[in-house]
Amino acid sequence: MTEDITVKVIRHNSKDPSLYITGDMLDALRVFHERVAAHSQTGRLAVSKVELWVGDRLIKYANKDGVFDVKYTKAGVYQGVEEDAE
Repeated sequence: MTEDITVKVIRHNSKDPSLYITGDMLDALRVFHERVAAHSQTGRLAVSKVELWVGDRLIKYANKDGVFDVKYTKAGVYQGVEEDAE
């Protein structure tokens, strides 16, 4: 069984995030980057964070400071690392 891949869009004005759940990483990355681009282009402050999760592990997130890849330490604690330019 494969783990769910989830894109969460967290808004300032809502208690519940918008969720997009898929089993395909390429699809999830497409949705993640679309949401980040839409937020960046409009400059809307309603979105505070966009997150990409695989199962219960945060993989990537974006907030007002940029887009970050998440690196986990051996202790399981994550640290945001700025995404490499492609």
